[in-house]
Formats: sequence, C-alpha cells, structure tokens
Amino acid sequence: KKLKLSIIISSIIAVFVAVILSLYLVVLPKIIAMPNVWVYVNDIVKKTCDAELVVSKPYLKTSLKPEIVFNIDGLTLIKNGDTLLNVENLQTKIDFGKICAKKIELKKFGADDLYVNINRLQNLKIKETEQTETKPLPVKIDWFESLLYVKKCVFIYESPQKVMMKFLAGDIFLDMSCEPRYLHFKTLLDVEHGKDRLRFEFWDQNTVYIKDKKLIFDNFKFSVNDSELFLDAKFNQDGKYK
Repeated sequence: KKLKLSIIISSIIAVFVAVILSLYLVVLPKIIAMPNVWVYVNDIVKKTCDAELVVSKPYLKTSLKPEIVFNIDGLTLIKNGDTLLNVENLQTKIDFGKICAKKIELKKFGADDLYVNINRLQNLKIKETEQTETKPLPVKIDWFESLLYVKKCVFIYESPQKVMMKFLAGDIFLDMSCEPRYLHFKTLLDVEHGKDRLRFEFWDQNTVYIKDKKLIFDNFKFSVNDSELFLDAKFNQDGKYK
C-alpha cells in the first residue's frame, strides 16, 4: 500500500511539473504572440491613461535555462495623434537564475530606434482607483554584463521655464569583445532658452568603459559650445559616484 501511495504521489508530482513546464515553454510564448492579448493590453492603456499602445510582432522565447528572450518589431504609445514613445526592433534577454537572491541579470537590451517625448509622457494622466504607496524595486537589475546598444536615439523635453532640450544619439553600444568593456557613443545635447543656446557634444573616444562592476570615465573629453571639458569619475551599478 505504501508503495502504491508513493507511486501515486510521484505520478501526481510528475504530471504537475509537466503541466507547469508545458505552460511555461509552449503556452506562454503562444499567448504573448496572440493579437487578442495585445488588444486587451491596449484596452487597459486606453482606460488608465486615455492613450493607445500599438505593438508589432511580439516574440517570447523560453527554455529550460533560467532566461527569457523578448523581442518586439515595434512599440508605439500615441495620444491624440501625437507620438509619446516609439521603439523599433527592441531585443531583450533576461537571466533570472539569481532571482532568489533578489537579482536579475539583463543580458541584452537593444533597439534600432528610440524616440521619447518626455513632456507628453509626463502629461499622461493615469486613472487610479486608489492611492498606492511607491515602493523600491524588490530586485536588483545587473546590467554591467549586458549586450547594450541603441542605433538611434531622440529625447525631447521642454521645462516649465521654456528651456527646450533635445538629446540626439547614435551608435550607442557596449563592446563585449575586450576587457575592459568600452561604452561607445556619439551624442548631442542641444539646450535653448530664448536666444541663448548651449550645445553639448559627447564622444567616447575609448575613454568610457566598464571595469570591476564600475562605469569609469577616464579623462573623458566633451565640449560645451567652443569650450572643452574633461571628466574623471567612477560610478557603481546604483549610479553612486566613487
């Protein structure tokens, strides 16, 4: 009788594990790819912030490894005909093998095109049924070992004091082929207030890199209008200055 009971319990556990694995490996990726799911998500966005979320060709890959791959051909957030956020060819890979230690490793984050209108995003009025307390993120995200890249990036912001800021960047990527890992970028920050204008130009020139879990600016040169400035600094994963 004990042997039969043991066999029954083992069979139940095996079936339960098989069902969970089937849901995770097969069913969940198919659900993510279903258009009706994103129609439902868009309905939630419309009800909560009166905006429209358009998602093109979402793709989720799961495996027996503790990692997931999530890609989207296009993601756009629109309100009243204006684009608030647009991302093209978003590719991500996340490793949650250390989730019990409250740590998630971002293995890959890349996009061909990223556009953000900060003002319009800030002006989104999210409808809340009850006041919720803001809590810190329960897990730590480790991105220092990640494959990072953004081929084209545009951020636009206008302050209440009518200061217009445009941030343009191209070919941002973290070189994983060597040690230390160099962070490459060419960026422009244009700041205008009336007739006054500041133009910040940033180009890494192999002086920005990641080493020993720190982001290091090693005699990094950047320009402000016709002036050149230099920066020596170290930052940890929490953005704290060393």
